[in-house]
Amino acid sequence: MLIILNSSVLARHGRYDYSPIRLEAARRLVRAYPWISAVGHAATAQVISAELDVPVPMRREAVFLEPGDRALVLKLLQRPAEGTILDCDALKQVGYRWDLLTRLS
Repeated sequence: MLIILNSSVLARHGRYDYSPIRLEAARRLVRAYPWISAVGHAATAQVISAELDVPVPMRREAVFLEPGDRALVLKLLQRPAEGTILDCDALKQVGYRWDLLTRLS
């Protein structure tokens, strides 16, 4: 399964590969494979939707990667202050990168 996330939190023990991915490669993944969103903030879902050129809904749900699962992660470059909810402009100011998280075992 391919999951779109706004955080790279690991909820289960296991072996993982966590690597940067280029935006174009991320776009190819969401076009080529079925995916679900586990993006917990509306503004982040909007930014991800614009970046990936697909509608990505906000969906606050815990997900657990099983071996073989992959996650596209929009990783913020700075940690916001506690309790801060970022809008689209603030997300762009903070900056972010794309990573690919793969559960190996």
